[in-house]
Amino acid sequence: MKPKITIITIAHNEEQYIDKSIQSILNQNFKNFELIVVDDHSTDKTFDKIVSINDKRLIVIRNEAQLGPVESRNRGIKQSKGEYIFFTDGDCYPHPDWLSEGLKAFRKFKCVGVEGKIIMNAETGAISEKIVRNITGGEYMTGNVAYRKDILDRIGGFNEEFADYYEDREIALRVLSYGKIIFNKDMIVEHQLKKWNISGFMLNARKVKGIILLYKRYRWSHYIWLRIIKPRELWLAFFPPFMLVPIFQGRVRSFFDLLFLPLFYIRSIYMRLIIWKTAFKERVFLV
Repeated sequence: MKPKITIITIAHNEEQYIDKSIQSILNQNFKNFELIVVDDHSTDKTFDKIVSINDKRLIVIRNEAQLGPVESRNRGIKQSKGEYIFFTDGDCYPHPDWLSEGLKAFRKFKCVGVEGKIIMNAETGAISEKIVRNITGGEYMTGNVAYRKDILDRIGGFNEEFADYYEDREIALRVLSYGKIIFNKDMIVEHQLKKWNISGFMLNARKVKGIILLYKRYRWSHYIWLRIIKPRELWLAFFPPFMLVPIFQGRVRSFFDLLFLPLFYIRSIYMRLIIWKTAFKERVFLV
């Protein structure tokens, strides 16, 4: 029987979380689906854990080199057979009614996409925690979103030009030209809490390039206020004492958190330089 839904999840070095992630998908109360898991050339035991799971609905793709999320998801889309494609990641745990809630929204609103809620499964508020959350919609994160397959085929999947930043927002903005993307607060995925590492925290600043490109092409202004990209980071860049605010907020809870205070300032400077350079190159008035 042809599956109604294809679920595509990607994983890179998620051995600590991948088993629970896959099991939470296989235990959905809606059963007519295929699950395509793309292992993006993990160097830990992620792939071994994936292939140890015995379920006829599970299809495993292993990249021979690390391709990143865009190419990995596009590989999954090419092999998909479902009418609807749901996306999540190897460190996410969908709730049991995730698929049924998504389908309910597709049928009720006759939409081309459904965006669900992403919550953290635990957090302490420490500044070194990597928070991934979508409570009210408009984020279009691939941790919890679904699209009609015919639309994804029509637009050619994810845009490889956005391989390093906001590829999930970019594809959503193209999908929106074909209809509505509905936010369903009852379509829930829990995201595993992780800590930033120093290199990842600094490299994350490069994503602001994507904000500029999305504004130029689609006038997407989610993180822009009066042509200022991420105003808080701009304030911090010009007023370094603001980096001490997390201390008074109780968000410095360890020596590792303390190390992050100067990094927030350094990162704000680095981010602003990227913004100015990219805006000048793209001939867009953003600061």
